[in-house]
Amino acid sequence: MGIISMKAFKKIIIFFMLIISIIVVTVFSINQYVQSVGQQQIVTIDATPRADAIIVLGAYVFPDGTVSHILNDRLSVAYELYQQGKAPKIIVSGDHGRKDYDEVNAMKSFLKRRMVPD
Repeated sequence: MGIISMKAFKKIIIFFMLIISIIVVTVFSINQYVQSVGQQQIVTIDATPRADAIIVLGAYVFPDGTVSHILNDRLSVAYELYQQGKAPKIIVSGDHGRKDYDEVNAMKSFLKRRMVPD
């Protein structure tokens, strides 16, 4: 035992570089696949078919009740779809498991300010 020879050290470095390269290529390939499949599911508002309802999934709400940027985007698109007549109602779904955190009523308030009926 003792010090690893330079030849063995080079083999270890090459092995780890190969493993890292395989991981990077795999992650990149999976990402490209997910993007290509997901892109096919994204449509414009005009191309969106009519539905019975628009469902908005919750996301973070700040302590003052302001919706996060992600939730704002979701609600804004839902509202735009509603305005275009793509569905007669919007259903919001989110976390309200604690008294001090309420995604559902923050989302409801967001939509009520835009005159969407209860």
